[in-house]
Amino acid sequence: AMSPSPLSRSSSIVDPPTMSAVNVAVNLLWCVPNEVGGSEQYLVRQLVGLASQPAGLTPTLFCLPSFVEAHPELAALYPMVPAAIDGRDRRRRVLAEHTWLAARTAGFDVVHHGGGTAPRRGGRPIVLTIHDLQYESHPEYLHPVKLRYLRATMPRSVARAAVVAVPTEYVRSTV
Repeated sequence: AMSPSPLSRSSSIVDPPTMSAVNVAVNLLWCVPNEVGGSEQYLVRQLVGLASQPAGLTPTLFCLPSFVEAHPELAALYPMVPAAIDGRDRRRRVLAEHTWLAARTAGFDVVHHGGGTAPRRGGRPIVLTIHDLQYESHPEYLHPVKLRYLRATMPRSVARAAVVAVPTEYVRSTV
């Protein structure tokens, strides 16, 4: 006997599956408070706004101790995991992203790198926020070592990202 067509079956209402929260690790190790320009304010606004949205994303912020002190409004909303670095020594910060951060974010569903670059090691999938491509449009503003680092790291970071987020249409058009 032929089984009935799905259209001829009596239909019953089925509740959609409940979505479990997505655990998101947020890399803010690059964010030295009051030293990174508008990207700090942008991401803080985004995180504060995220808290007012329906449940679905559960962020944990991996940051510098000075970031915890500078942003008690975020500490009231999300777990914050401070690294034992101050963020001012770029080499040490990059090493911490490749080791300390990679080890602590391995079990997360998604890792968000809000500073435009992502370490070679670490969990996937990743979301990468790029605030600008100033290193390309105004290379004269950067120390030659940082310029070489960004030219090597930015394309690799974009290639690793499942999603690239930008704050404006202009930045989207340049990326």
